[in-house]
Amino acid sequence: SAGADEYFLLTDVDVLPLAPFSRLLSGRDGRDASNDRDFDIRFLREGQDRAANTGFYLMRNSCRTRAFVEAWVRSISTLSGLDFLSTGRPVTDQTHANSLLFRRELAGLRWAFFPPSLATIKKERIRTPGLVAYHATGSNGARKADTLNWASEERGLSTSCRCHASAFGNCTARG
Repeated sequence: SAGADEYFLLTDVDVLPLAPFSRLLSGRDGRDASNDRDFDIRFLREGQDRAANTGFYLMRNSCRTRAFVEAWVRSISTLSGLDFLSTGRPVTDQTHANSLLFRRELAGLRWAFFPPSLATIKKERIRTPGLVAYHATGSNGARKADTLNWASEERGLSTSCRCHASAFGNCTARG
């Protein structure tokens, strides 16, 4: 069983690690930043809006976090697979997480976004010094593999870090 205040990182398979994930618990200059750890969950920001991306997040084992996850799982269990927003986009686990986060029904949950200097979905930030993770959102199949390979090349990663389209053949774009 996990100890109180231990951290857990949850990540989609299309997240490219660019530096040790332990840097997510450090200040921007790499120093220990205990004061920066005053959060229960930290999410990757989804685009320009204030939506949280559930493909990459860091959670602390706390009562508030467990209450959020329980409420999130309950809300996801209501999905029929045919639910759509008024925009025509499908309702996803991410939709449910954001709904809970912004309704502020979970007393005391302290959540934040990762600074874009640490984690991003933006291609134009791939060369940011100190970047820890890049999430290749918005594509699937061969396009997703191409995006991840491009990001690997931009960062000068080994060719052993390259991925193949077959790894994402059955994936569908989430946003």
